[in-house]
Amino acid sequence: MKRLTLEATDENILNSIKDNTYYRNPDVKDFIEALGEIEGNMFISLDARWGEGKTFYVRQIEKTLEYVTKKMTGEEPDVVEKLSPYFQNTVLDSISLKQSYLPIYYNAWLYD
Repeated sequence: MKRLTLEATDENILNSIKDNTYYRNPDVKDFIEALGEIEGNMFISLDARWGEGKTFYVRQIEKTLEYVTKKMTGEEPDVVEKLSPYFQNTVLDSISLKQSYLPIYYNAWLYD
């Protein structure tokens, strides 16, 4: 089967955020802001067919949380400076978190 999707590398993820390639930045912002409204434990399921962008969406959330959390806490200013050009002038740069997050992406297919 011919692969029609863009690989979810850090470079592709960051460029997609910067250019809003898939028009998902508002959805990523809404999702992250909704995380702050969760009280207690919650399971979140993301369902779609193969190739419809689940991994890309999750990685966009991961990179955004990494940037916004480090920007908010003032930790690792070098990382914020490196990521800042990708988020400036996007709706994602205006996210205000109520708490910090430590996003971890785990590829279960790779480690199965």
